[in-house]
Amino acid sequence: MIWKYRTEQDKEHVENYLTDKGLSFSFDERLPAFYIDDPDPNKHYIAYQYYYTTGRWGVMYNKRNKNRKHYMCRDVETLVNKYILKDQDEVSDMRKPFDKSVYDEADKAAKDAAFKFISTMNYTTVDTTERKDFDIVCKARTEIHHLYEVEVKYAWKGEWPESWTEIRIPHRKKRLLDKWKKEYPNALFTFMVFRNDCKKAWHIDANILLDCEVKEAYNRNIAKGEKFFHIPVKDAYIVDIE
Repeated sequence: MIWKYRTEQDKEHVENYLTDKGLSFSFDERLPAFYIDDPDPNKHYIAYQYYYTTGRWGVMYNKRNKNRKHYMCRDVETLVNKYILKDQDEVSDMRKPFDKSVYDEADKAAKDAAFKFISTMNYTTVDTTERKDFDIVCKARTEIHHLYEVEVKYAWKGEWPESWTEIRIPHRKKRLLDKWKKEYPNALFTFMVFRNDCKKAWHIDANILLDCEVKEAYNRNIAKGEKFFHIPVKDAYIVDIE
């Protein structure tokens, strides 16, 4: 039986791997150990405590190891793929079908919050009616001046976690970027990603998406193979919704 094991992985490697996998985490220098949040938003109370030098880990419920059990793994890759994301493929294939009532509720909340933010500007028309392209169209007199696309990130609660170094927007939104450049080249285009209570939002210039990295994201609620724009947080800013 192996009582002691060394992973031969350093802190930077683990941080980079968790970030690449789209997992949020914190680090306790005193132990030292990582606390990796469960990727399922409905299991926000679960975190995985991981001692990166030895591979020792445990499941925490509301920051407590109520079962008082620890396990061993060879490296962070094993922990993530075998345990934390073990149901990734099955869950991705069994995602709930599109629920229009849920979409409508989130869409209305985000549009209402965005309208509150935009109303401080001097646009003659702010159109939030349902369209097949942009969520909000703002006109200065008769010309379209500003386009908005909005969404709610329900996993974002409280302050934005420092370990979330990117904001992700589905790559399928590229059709909007293409339409913007083709039909409204003189207009501004902004993406707003709201916190779950719609009191804060990331404000992202659409030009950033034209040059940012596009790749898969890993999460229980994301279909395998689905791609996203990965926008570094340094290229956006947070606005408060009064």
